[in-house]
Amino acid sequence: MTQWVAYVSAGREFALVEDCGVLGISAIAPRKVEAVRTGNKRYPEARVTPYLPNYVFITATAEEWHWLKDIRYVRDIMGIPPQEERKVHDFCATVESQYHGRMIEIDQAVAVMRNREASKEARREALKVMQHYQPGDMLEVICGPLAGQIVAFGAMVERAASKLPEIEVQMAGMEWGSMRMDPLHLKRVAS
Repeated sequence: MTQWVAYVSAGREFALVEDCGVLGISAIAPRKVEAVRTGNKRYPEARVTPYLPNYVFITATAEEWHWLKDIRYVRDIMGIPPQEERKVHDFCATVESQYHGRMIEIDQAVAVMRNREASKEARREALKVMQHYQPGDMLEVICGPLAGQIVAFGAMVERAASKLPEIEVQMAGMEWGSMRMDPLHLKRVAS
């Protein structure tokens, strides 16, 4: 058995893993999970994406390699040198363990956010886990009069009269310092 790395069309990484499973071939596309808000929901949901877009790691024989190269969305297949196979395996295992740990955190936080009986403190902590921003992180405003502007994350804050937390942000060039925004109006700047 030899390890291969396949380059596939965008968005087809998990499809190739599934197709390899049908053929009885071992394949892995390392995953990452992000908490992303969709629609008008008050909390983000988990979105699973490939850690390395377009790449899938495969363990296959030379005969199975011929089957793989005939899959139409596989663009290229390259062999991994035997001395590098352990590093690739360790990398995939590390990424997958991070994925599973983060997925558990997000699932627990979503359960708290869906629970109407949860306290304000529990909801705020759950939102912190899902947003996972650190002070200084750059965020983009996605709606309202400041849509498209880049702001810096400051802290999660909560007003006494509000059931929902807000994010304190700072915009470069603004004279009044910081302002508070709804967490649903912000997303992390794509790096």
